[in-house]
Amino acid sequence: MATTTEVRQYLATWFQLGKGIQLSQPSGLTVLRPISVLGRGNHYSAEFETCWQQISAHANQCYLEGTCETVADLLTGSWAIENCGRCQLPIAMQVRGSRSADSCPCADVMELPNLETVPPRPNPAQFGIRNSLKALHHRLNASIEPQEQVAPQ
Repeated sequence: MATTTEVRQYLATWFQLGKGIQLSQPSGLTVLRPISVLGRGNHYSAEFETCWQQISAHANQCYLEGTCETVADLLTGSWAIENCGRCQLPIAMQVRGSRSADSCPCADVMELPNLETVPPRPNPAQFGIRNSLKALHHRLNASIEPQEQVAPQ
């Protein structure tokens, strides 16, 4: 289950990348997009806090741009905030049931993923790096150990 703190962090991350919250009201669609998200120290900005109050008051009508689930949905036991396998940014993952493939906020970001760069990989130790470094260490030690020299005759 996503906590209120996790949902706030999730939204703050995407706000910093230019995404907004779509608020569906009978009068029409409003987009909330705070410019300033982080304040001094470990606090959010006043602008973000004001936006969060609006989101909290209308959580069942608020969607992060590029997603299908409401903020109210995220705060139920059916959702968790995880890292996207494509962009490594936080996304909402449905814990129960299936999830739509297009509901990641990175789906409309054309630069992600960049297939021309080396993709991230898991812990290097899994690829034998430790053994390679040990072999290199032994070769270096062997090259600096004093060699027996044969006296010229």
